[in-house]
Amino acid sequence: MAASLEDIISAKLAAMGLDNEDNTTFILGIIEEDSFEPEDKKSAILGMLEAEEDEAVGQSIDELLEQTSTHREAVLAKEREEEELRLAAEKEKEAAKTGKKVLTPEEEAARKAELLKTYGYIEEEEQERAEQEKKQAESDAPFVDPRTLSKKARKKAEAGIDIYMQPNMNASNVKNAEAQKRKDDSMKAAAKREKDKNDLKKQNFLCRDDAAKKLADKQKKAQKVERKG
Repeated sequence: MAASLEDIISAKLAAMGLDNEDNTTFILGIIEEDSFEPEDKKSAILGMLEAEEDEAVGQSIDELLEQTSTHREAVLAKEREEEELRLAAEKEKEAAKTGKKVLTPEEEAARKAELLKTYGYIEEEEQERAEQEKKQAESDAPFVDPRTLSKKARKKAEAGIDIYMQPNMNASNVKNAEAQKRKDDSMKAAAKREKDKNDLKKQNFLCRDDAAKKLADKQKKAQKVERKG
């Protein structure tokens, strides 16, 4: 079984007579910090061990940094290889479902080279096909006698504008007219309601005025009767 990074550090510290859990944990954290340069890592480790002036310890730390760097590169390489194998297995599995052959890198490169070689011809064929379709569409367009067109439509036709591709303004005008009619009807209904309300108020006022006059006449007649008595 391959040694872990922690095992390498612990073994090196044991050879230096400095092996303990705290030292191993601290140095492991320093080594795994990718933002530190090797010299920064060495200074941090020597500072923690309080051995900045000890040349023998400094040399041992250099060896430790080299060993751990080699170990980490090997681990990363293995992880990349495993990832590539995993992706290849997934491609093969997908190809088995779809029935498509999985190309090797060499076959893929050859396929791309062939496409690049024939791309210009493919592009020309596409352009020719598009031009033919355009001509066919123009030939299938209905004949329109200019004399049957309005003055405005005739000008558009003379300018090369396809009047059949223009938006249907009649439908738009009808829609706008209907919306305006609904708005006008709503305003008329509101005006009628307001008029009826005012008429009712006026009628009530006239009724009250008439009732007041009748009451006043009765009171006058009653007063006259009293004076005669």
